Amino acid sequence: MNVSLPDRKIDGISILDLWENVPDANPRETFSYYYQQNALEAIRKGHWKLVFPHSHRTYGLSTPGREGVNGETRQVETDLALYDLRRDPGERYDVKKENPHIVAELSLLAEEVRADMGDDLMNIAGENRREPGRIETIKQ
Repeated sequence: MNVSLPDRKIDGISILDLWENVPDANPRETFSYYYQQNALEAIRKGHWKLVFPHSHRTYGLSTPGREGVNGETRQVETDLALYDLRRDPGERYDVKKENPHIVAELSLLAEEVRADMGDDLMNIAGENRREPGRIETIKQ
């Protein structure tokens, strides 16, 4: 069965090259953002990642799970932090004080994203927020 899908796009960016396995395909050269439901938790550009204050669950500093039983998680609060993922992929060292210009640049990008898609953490509705898309029909 040959299934034909509509143009494959996520947030207005074509991902067709990824679907067709084009070498070095990268639909998002400039930045990406990290949402949990409709809460903007972080934004990334290149090797820089700016994390915004939010609450989340973590396994960090907890006893690992055993014999198929999950380890304990705990709720933690995250402050504003900037990470250089090229040097610190584990996001352990906050470098926002040494790089205020990067914090400012990524903060401006975040404002644009919030205005477009919204952000529940900041109580911003977003001009283009919509219900998730659905494929109505599949051509065979």
